[in-house]
Amino acid sequence: MGALLALSALQPGDHGEHDERAGACLVQAALYFLEQAAQQGEADAMHWLGLLHAAGLCGDAAGEALALMWLARAATHGHALAREQLAGLMPR
Repeated sequence: MGALLALSALQPGDHGEHDERAGACLVQAALYFLEQAAQQGEADAMHWLGLLHAAGLCGDAAGEALALMWLARAATHGHALAREQLAGLMPR
């Protein structure tokens, strides 16, 4: 459920006032379900949390740091895409 809500929140809209409120509701609902799953060790949920924070949709000042944290946790839990995304951020 969290992944579907996150996917909807990440879709571009026409950014009208109604869309912004609906988007904020989608993000809050996605965060709730994804955080519950992440606490249970679900790597996909951690990856989705990283994507939401990286997109700046969570409304916090530490968004980039939280995005990296969630991607790192997902990679640690065996999420291959998160591992590749982190590797792409590292200097060679």
